Amino acid sequence: MQLFKDVNYTTPLVIPALGVELRTRIYVQVIAANLTSQYHVLLDRCYASISALPSNSTFFNLFVPCSQDQMTTMLENGNSQKARFSFPAFRFIEQQNQTISTYYLHCITRLCETSTCTQFKQCNRRRRRDIQTTTIKDGVSDTTLITSGPIRTQADSSLTTKEEALSSAQKDSGNGASVGLGIALAVLVIVGTVAALMAVSFYRKLRMLR
Repeated sequence: MQLFKDVNYTTPLVIPALGVELRTRIYVQVIAANLTSQYHVLLDRCYASISALPSNSTFFNLFVPCSQDQMTTMLENGNSQKARFSFPAFRFIEQQNQTISTYYLHCITRLCETSTCTQFKQCNRRRRRDIQTTTIKDGVSDTTLITSGPIRTQADSSLTTKEEALSSAQKDSGNGASVGLGIALAVLVIVGTVAALMAVSFYRKLRMLR
């Protein structure tokens, strides 16, 4: 299983120590090597869990047979020797108070013959298999579980950003009000001075007339 950062699957996703930003699009690829052209890769189910051992932790289904989460985009499945899908980085509720949310991807994978892949993808042809091997029978193999490395996601900082923006706006508004008040006071002082000078001049003229 490989993770990429672009829809063309050319740039591998390197997850920083502090995690990727929330809602960053993650592109997943499961590819089979050393296969003849007779077989294709088919993802039966992919899900995320907070443990590398999915049976021991909470999980979230990205897609299951005949259904997928609305945030998951299936790009290719059962049509070639690779399967591809994408989803936005998210956080588990159990880790909401943690700075970094860490989880793993798991994909239940099969190999199917090109002549049977289309039929097997139909909902009424799905069958449960208990043994996780790659033995081919009736044109489709049993399942194999593939797990990714840890995916780390940062906490959502949008609320903090909004608060900072609001605080900054209020500060700018306060500064603007202070400047406006200063200008108004200066105008009043000038008007008062001019009025006083005019009053003195008028008083002197009045005395001369007497």
